[in-house]
Amino acid sequence: MASNSAKFRGLLQRPYEPLFMPKSNGQLYFDVPDNYLTDRYRAIGQSLQTRFSANISTRVPLQNITPPDLNFAERVPRRGGFSVFNTRDRKAAGQLIELFMNQSNPDTLFAVAAYCRDRLNGPLFQYALSVALQHRPDTANIALPSFLELFPDRFIEASTFPKLQEEGRIVNQGDRMAVDIPINNTASDREPEQKLAYWREDIGVNLHHWHWHLLYPSEGPDRVVRKDRRGELFYYMHQQIQGRYNIERFCNGLPRVKSFAQFREAIPEGYYPKLTQSSNNRSYPGRSRNLVLNDLNRIEDEEVVTIADMEVWTGRIFEAIDSGFAVSANGQRISLDNREGIDVLANIVENSSLSPNADFYGRLHIEGHMMIGFIHDPDNSFLESFGVIADNTTSMRDPAFFRWHQHVDDIFERHKRKFKPYTATELSNSNIEVNSIDISLNRPGATNNILLTFWQRSQVDLGIGLDFGPDGNAFVTFTHIQHAPFSYQIKIINTGRTPKRGTARIFLGPTGDQNGKSIPIQQKRRWMLELDKFSVNLNPGVNNVVRRSDQSNLTIPYERTFRNVAASIQPDSEPFRFCNCGWPSHMLIPKGTPQGTRFDLFVMVSNYDDDVVNPNFDETVPCDDAHTFCGLRDRLYPDARSMGFPFDRLLAPSVTSLEDFAKPYKNMALNQVVIRFTNTVISAAVLFTMASNSTKFHGLLQRPYEPMFLPKSNGQVYFDLPDNYLTDRYRPLGQSLQNRFGSNVQTRIPVQNITAPDISFAQVVPRRGGFSVFNQRHRQVAGRLIDMFLNQNDADTLCAVASYCRDRLNGPLFQYALSVALQHRSDTAEIPVPSFLELFPDRFIEASTFPQLQEEGRIVNQGDRMAIDIPVNYTASDRELEQRMAYWREDIGVNLHHWHWHLVYPAEGPDVVVRKDRRGELFYYMHQQTMARYNIERFCNGLSRVRPFAHLREPIPDGYYPKITQSSNNRSYPGRGRNQLLSDLNRVEDQVIVSISDMETWTGRIFEAIDAGSATTSDGRQIPLDNRSGIDVLGNMVENSSLSPNVNYYGRLHNEGHNMLAYVHDPDNSFLEGFGVVGDNTTAMRDPAFYRWHQHIDDIFQRHKRRFKPYTKEDLSFSDVEVDSFNVQLNRAGAKNNILLTFWQRSQVDLGAGLDFGPEGNVFATFTHIQHAPFTYRIEIKNDSRTPKRGTVRLFLGPRTDEKGNTIPFGDQRRWMIELDKFTVNINPGENNVVRRSEQSSVTIPYERTFRNIAMSNEPNSDQFRFCNCGWPSHMLIPKGTPQGQQYDFFVMVSNFNNDTVNQEYNETLPCDDSHSFCGLRDRLYPDARNMGFPFDRVAPSSVASLKEFVKPYKNMATTPVQIRFTNTVIARS
Repeated sequence: MASNSAKFRGLLQRPYEPLFMPKSNGQLYFDVPDNYLTDRYRAIGQSLQTRFSANISTRVPLQNITPPDLNFAERVPRRGGFSVFNTRDRKAAGQLIELFMNQSNPDTLFAVAAYCRDRLNGPLFQYALSVALQHRPDTANIALPSFLELFPDRFIEASTFPKLQEEGRIVNQGDRMAVDIPINNTASDREPEQKLAYWREDIGVNLHHWHWHLLYPSEGPDRVVRKDRRGELFYYMHQQIQGRYNIERFCNGLPRVKSFAQFREAIPEGYYPKLTQSSNNRSYPGRSRNLVLNDLNRIEDEEVVTIADMEVWTGRIFEAIDSGFAVSANGQRISLDNREGIDVLANIVENSSLSPNADFYGRLHIEGHMMIGFIHDPDNSFLESFGVIADNTTSMRDPAFFRWHQHVDDIFERHKRKFKPYTATELSNSNIEVNSIDISLNRPGATNNILLTFWQRSQVDLGIGLDFGPDGNAFVTFTHIQHAPFSYQIKIINTGRTPKRGTARIFLGPTGDQNGKSIPIQQKRRWMLELDKFSVNLNPGVNNVVRRSDQSNLTIPYERTFRNVAASIQPDSEPFRFCNCGWPSHMLIPKGTPQGTRFDLFVMVSNYDDDVVNPNFDETVPCDDAHTFCGLRDRLYPDARSMGFPFDRLLAPSVTSLEDFAKPYKNMALNQVVIRFTNTVISAAVLFTMASNSTKFHGLLQRPYEPMFLPKSNGQVYFDLPDNYLTDRYRPLGQSLQNRFGSNVQTRIPVQNITAPDISFAQVVPRRGGFSVFNQRHRQVAGRLIDMFLNQNDADTLCAVASYCRDRLNGPLFQYALSVALQHRSDTAEIPVPSFLELFPDRFIEASTFPQLQEEGRIVNQGDRMAIDIPVNYTASDRELEQRMAYWREDIGVNLHHWHWHLVYPAEGPDVVVRKDRRGELFYYMHQQTMARYNIERFCNGLSRVRPFAHLREPIPDGYYPKITQSSNNRSYPGRGRNQLLSDLNRVEDQVIVSISDMETWTGRIFEAIDAGSATTSDGRQIPLDNRSGIDVLGNMVENSSLSPNVNYYGRLHNEGHNMLAYVHDPDNSFLEGFGVVGDNTTAMRDPAFYRWHQHIDDIFQRHKRRFKPYTKEDLSFSDVEVDSFNVQLNRAGAKNNILLTFWQRSQVDLGAGLDFGPEGNVFATFTHIQHAPFTYRIEIKNDSRTPKRGTVRLFLGPRTDEKGNTIPFGDQRRWMIELDKFTVNINPGENNVVRRSEQSSVTIPYERTFRNIAMSNEPNSDQFRFCNCGWPSHMLIPKGTPQGQQYDFFVMVSNFNNDTVNQEYNETLPCDDSHSFCGLRDRLYPDARNMGFPFDRVAPSSVASLKEFVKPYKNMATTPVQIRFTNTVIARS
């Protein structure tokens, strides 16, 4: 289903397809009134509607409005070019924006825009509507759905599904509303245990439990089950869950969980889950209060076990623990009194296939689940199935789960108590002192050590999980606990003389129980919750470590929690694997209480030499970042210590408190934190993600009780099954079924006709019955089925075998077994994920790509399509020197940035749209920095600085042939030969009439204004061009925005310069040629002439800047603040300081949404771009005063030498100092260690958002298009460097925040605030009071001959040489 923004996003897609053609991948249809149709189509309107509206999930009705007067906009030819540098086009765009802005509400805007769309120039329409949408308050912030669920019946209250069916069957997709799930649906407040329902029934918590058991199946091929420290992980993950659950109970006024150790006692808690299984439409049975276990004698289920069996197995396990050894099936003794003992014991207790003697030690853990699960019908008299506790997707919903697992944890604790307390040698870390630990919310002015929790409302899409349900999306809204993001600040002192590495271990523990009574330390240690664990490099002296809560090593982000059951089975999305295993991030900390609950926060820095397993382990990799509960895929667990260290063992008898425990050890520290719960609900913005290339297997996993021959993936995927694959019911109807369901699908997957496998072993689990991994028979069946899937020779054969099995087996069994197999097979585990769409791909991609894309899309089924490769150099040969810079000029991200900046800052339109804080100065600074970056890049490639195009009558030496064809008219952008001359433009048809003399006159007048220090307005007033606002006025004047004080006098210099260059090949339209790429802001930066022209523009601004005296000592200094050291380092262990690396990277972009009249679905192009290895700045700042200060850290990079290796004079170097980052920092008295990652830059946006700005912006179910996507592309942050290493000066300055602030708080970590250097802040002041480019925007004193001399007088500045090495290798983007 399309997102709530579907209407406007549909309008923006494929601008030259008529509106009556389906949009959004064939899922969105506009009911267009006949009078909206153009003359060509009006006479056949009814037949068009009949033809194109069939099989559409969303129909959007249009108001029949009085058509607006579009004469002003129709002057821009519909199939012609559109340029914001063209006065006519810009004025038309400004009027069109105003027309859209003036509509009274979104519905009327939609109607007006729909009428306009097929009558106007496509880029003009897209530009104007995009600008209007992002500036209208009623269209700027549209919430988007984000998730799918594979088996929603296991997670969502049963009454939701009829409502979803009704909504989906009756309401058109674009009009559907989400169905609300109340936070309390399983009991009333009269039931005390209901206070914990939000926790037990949390979707993310239950998904985590299900996913853990999917990754760590207890039975199956040995290579699947046998994973490093698997048993210990079983113990620790559940032990931590019990700790969390007990603490959560205290927050809700409930006592600790009572262990279910006495099997013959009644279970006091009742539970009625309100879940219905879609497989048989039966509800999971409830359990009334005070039921008692009975022997199980369910012969039909092969579930025969007695309470006596359970007691015997428990006794034997206790015997093994107490004796210190277990006995294997062949009589060997296996020691439990060592580091591996817990691993052996856990496999025994769980009864995994790794248990050394299952017949003797039994099936304690799993049969406990089954006995409780069948407590309502132990002998199958009533033919009832098991309760939720017997299903690992639902078991954690039941209060009895926690009573049973408290008993299981007590067994493990019996083992742990046998070991002596850790010794001082094991706990200490020589020369390491933890001075303090604090926590603060990630927002300005937050009080330390106070955390906040609240309710959050989110949406999940269940459409893909509704068997026989409506196509498209079906949303539910649910409420869950959430916390405000926070950071740890840890001050660590290394008193030694050499750097050390340590492991920071952070825990949280309760200070009191539900009554506020102190908890004995030996009990409290069992409830110490691990919050994070990470390695840290400790230099001699003070080290200030900052760690965000979202970096926790046990959690995964909210999105990945829900993708594990959803996007994992979607075509075209990420594979389902370890990456999605982890505790849900929204459940990281306890809820707390409204008045605030105190907790003990503990940190220990242990000796890395005793911790390390693999020194190359990188916790920042997505599949490695939640290893605490989930381990690492195919690798050793990354911590050599026992899980839970240092709290997994008893503490010394003399220790009576946590303070007593920490006191002897300088490498430990404590603090108290308060967690306050606010009983308010905050809505969460949700993201919808596109499906992946794993179409075949993901289709197999969807809707397990719909027959295989029904289309999958929202009606887009069809499996061509051999007739003998069909079940007995459908085999006689095979051909008719194929004719009925195989039409109108985008992807047909042929399935091999194999010899049918023998699956009788698996059919003992009823197809419509329950499946439980706690049921021994089921687990054995699953193990054999996994083995069968793993043993298939290749992925195609696996697909065929799985296709045959699917409609014959129990659905959850099939899904479980195939999921386990897929993630453990080397040929199915790493499927590349397409990520982007392009709205106007013809502006960014080489022309010959598109016929190949069309051929691929028209002929090849979507699941089988291959990406088309775009070579890195295609616009010229190596004989053309300027081609060395093609990778930079033609970079898709760079051009998207330029296009997006001009979209955010249009030069004409309603004043409320154009007039933004320091808009003109941003025009100057963004382009000045672009020129500096381009010049530096030229030096890397052996080219000289750009020569400005100041003399307009001189030839342009550089030729350029862009190889780009416009889809609107199928014409290529014209090329330009070498040494062409400008001519007066007299293109009457285009209304482009300007002479070289006009340009020279305007230039002279601008120079006059600069030299005089004031500009003259159209009414004769003088506007000073002073230091504060002069550059802003001048920027608007030179660009010729509507904010120019006197456009008739100062003219249209910047824009007409683009036009003159763009029409140099046909200045009077004799040949009816369109403009070149430099005349289109989406393509202008591709042309070398762009930089020659903008070098001239920048020289004009420099003429203004040179009027001002050098900054004074008062401007530049910061009393009592000293930068002691400044280095950069790659984000990898052992990396040398001040050496950065660049390389080529290959990435893919999906162009499907931008191919007018092209094939439905995804079509991919592969392109190569420059990339750098991520790095970190490390700055030591000393505050010599006695009070904290706040400063602004300003980071720049500048070239030391030119292309010939000659030292660059400081007067030139300062113009080429490129801003890398700028951020505020709190400076405490004494030493402060500031660590800042390159990806946090205030200049850039992440790779994904660079490409989303033109792609997802126009797609249903995606982020809205706005400031968030404006920013320099992150992969272009630093210069390329050279293979031998190019030297640069890195510069840091800490300026006085009191002189920088604009008295406006903002959070630079938010996506829309994080790239403000070039893009400002939406609807707010630019967040730096200094001139943009400070301190390098003005000339330096004549006595300053180098950067070192500039820095020398100021302790708050530092510079360091950095080498950037380029490796001429290509690395594929993961």
